[in-house]
Amino acid sequence: CVPVDFNSANVLNNEYYQDYGVNYFKSQYNVEFCGYKQCKQGFKCEKIDMIFRGVYGDYSTPWLSFITNTSFLTTRNWPNIYWAIADARGDVFSAVLLLLILGSGTVLICNLFVPTLISFMKVSGKYAQRLLWLSVYPGSIDTVSELELIIWAKKN
Repeated sequence: CVPVDFNSANVLNNEYYQDYGVNYFKSQYNVEFCGYKQCKQGFKCEKIDMIFRGVYGDYSTPWLSFITNTSFLTTRNWPNIYWAIADARGDVFSAVLLLLILGSGTVLICNLFVPTLISFMKVSGKYAQRLLWLSVYPGSIDTVSELELIIWAKKN
């Protein structure tokens, strides 16, 4: 949002405008006069092609595409990326994207949790099986190797 009239009292009395000039109104820090997608009275919306720091949104080469997707998936600078998407594509698209990301994140966590749980269950199952074998093993428990125990168990 930029002022319609730069000589109005709202603009001239603003301490940020006094310190930084017109660049304040064309920066990402101009939250005092800009609401979400609408400006206060005496201001007009102007597309200023704001550069979102830390966001690589370039798909021109495979390497830059990889960097873009990696920064997006790792949620590095996520607020900057998300605001850039919301600003470029609009409210509905950004809300749908947020729901998709939350849903896919949940699926990803579930897909990581299940193999970990199954792996733990396999290890604990092997441990319980070895304890059972040791309880019925006729030889010396202190000197038997695991390989000898497995060979004995397979024969019996």
